[in-house]
Amino acid sequence: MVYFFTMFFTVIYHACDGPGLSVLCFMKYDILEYFTVFGTAISTWVTLLALGDFDEPRRSTLTMFGVLTTAVRIYQDRWGYGVYSGPIGTAVLIITLKWLQKMKEKKGLYPEKSVYTQQVGPGFCFGALALMLRFYFEV
Repeated sequence: MVYFFTMFFTVIYHACDGPGLSVLCFMKYDILEYFTVFGTAISTWVTLLALGDFDEPRRSTLTMFGVLTTAVRIYQDRWGYGVYSGPIGTAVLIITLKWLQKMKEKKGLYPEKSVYTQQVGPGFCFGALALMLRFYFEV
């Protein structure tokens, strides 16, 4: 649902940029812009929380925390670095703490080494590249 929300508002927002597609602009341009940035930040938050594999009610609590704080942050400064660095940093911290707790319980590496080399490492690289490109093209 979050990804569909993001896709929907991003498509309408960019369609309103172009000539001849103003029929699709059913909301003010500023609102479409807000929902585009909001959806992108929330999609990032939800994806990172999915990596943490949290049980209920913690998952719902963390999701709502992210949604509400992101909404306020985007309202304050839509194009600032904190829109993405806040949710990403917080989610990485929460996941790291959970994984450290699991390592302490197992007295070993959690998750397996292959997860770090095949998923976490490339994920960090591509995520960093995506953020760099996003802010490079915004300037």
